Amino acid sequence: MRALVICAVLVGGLWQSDMIGRDALAHEGATGIIKERMDNFSAARRYMKAMRGAVGANNFEKIDEITKAMMPWAETMSSYFPDGSDKSPSEAAPTIWSDRAGFEMKITAYHEAIQALNAAALSQDSAATTSAFRALGASCKSCHQGYRK
Repeated sequence: MRALVICAVLVGGLWQSDMIGRDALAHEGATGIIKERMDNFSAARRYMKAMRGAVGANNFEKIDEITKAMMPWAETMSSYFPDGSDKSPSEAAPTIWSDRAGFEMKITAYHEAIQALNAAALSQDSAATTSAFRALGASCKSCHQGYRK
């Protein structure tokens, strides 16, 4: 019985840490600015996961907290893609550098989506908050489709 409980705890822990494990594998060998930006994207993914729960629970205070934590990344993201930072294990697509204006527009859209979600949460309007959260997710997806390998 004791062994069964230990196995259940280990499997549960592994299941919950699945995202962390995948991030660790993806970041293997990453150094410098590439590792820093991969770590920031991993944090953004965790924020989005936490946000999903907060939006579902109409926890407007938590949404406010998370959006404020996301803002610095949105404000500095562009600086994490200097020329020459496209080396493996980077998942950045070459279009980041060949279409810098388009990439910057996607970052701006992400930043504006975070601000809109924060404003919706502060208004405590459930429908507006849900809509703004979906728009934020769409901004992430839109950028990944064109600017991520």
